Amino acid sequence: MSHPQPARGVVFDAPSPDPGPLGAVITRRTTLAGTAALVGAGVLGSARRAGARDPGPLIGPALGEDLHVMSFNVRVPQPGTRPGDPDHWGDREPYVVRLLADEQPTVLGLQEVTAAHLDALAEALPGHHLLGFGYGEETLAGYPVLAYDADRLELLDHVQLALSATPDLPDSRGWGNRFARSLVRARLRDRTTGRVLGVVATHLDHESEFARVGGARLVREQVAALDCPTLVVGDFNAAAAASLPSAVLTGDGVLRDTWTTATSRITPAWGTFPSYGPPVRGGRRIDWLLAGDQVTVARTAINATRYSSATGERWPSDHTPVQALVRLT
Repeated sequence: MSHPQPARGVVFDAPSPDPGPLGAVITRRTTLAGTAALVGAGVLGSARRAGARDPGPLIGPALGEDLHVMSFNVRVPQPGTRPGDPDHWGDREPYVVRLLADEQPTVLGLQEVTAAHLDALAEALPGHHLLGFGYGEETLAGYPVLAYDADRLELLDHVQLALSATPDLPDSRGWGNRFARSLVRARLRDRTTGRVLGVVATHLDHESEFARVGGARLVREQVAALDCPTLVVGDFNAAAAASLPSAVLTGDGVLRDTWTTATSRITPAWGTFPSYGPPVRGGRRIDWLLAGDQVTVARTAINATRYSSATGERWPSDHTPVQALVRLT
């Protein structure tokens, strides 16, 4: 497949340090016109009170020294879907915009991002910069992308690596994965506090356990390379507890699951892959937020909000975003 072209109105600045021959990073964008208008005024607040109307964000913009962190698999647009299908990107796009515009995370790990998503992301988060888009060939796995509020956070440095035995090659595979997978590691300075935050964003393979374990080990190595409080965000395609990738990432205690360490959980423990069906309390959490030392977690949530439209309930994606309000200590 040919290398994706930027969506209309997206401005590509200077690439990241040594991104590789096919690498590209969006580091600055203008607000884009032409995004589909929002439809449906009501919100079915399934993550909160059943039947709630327009309940607003679960966490919303962070204030003071707090940082709002989110992981969200936006789902690659699937060929062959039609308007009215739950999976149709044209129908889902306004709700992805609505959700992200409401929540305004300071740090956002996105998965399965493609060129088709860029207008929606720029509409919802015009002040955010993106790292990781265009790292290798665009496939049906999309890209894991790290987005951050550039007014609040200053990028110090970042690297992109393939999840493979040859991580410096953007399209490399070799652990049994059908699609090339990757990670983004960044260090960001908080303009409010002056503190430095490390973030690793990734998306582990959906088919090969061997590839998931190998990818988790590479993520853990990148965490070890950071000398600052650290967050890991992603879709890990494995349960947050009692799975091999979880053991690799949290077994030594350097990283901890924010869902279990948060002072307050403001939603039920929904499974994070309802696949357009009713959310399941106690279902598998395959989308996680992990935090290292010197990161305290005040609140966490699994955002199972659905939106009402003329054709019934609509999900933004087949995954539910996971969110946390954290502070560097």
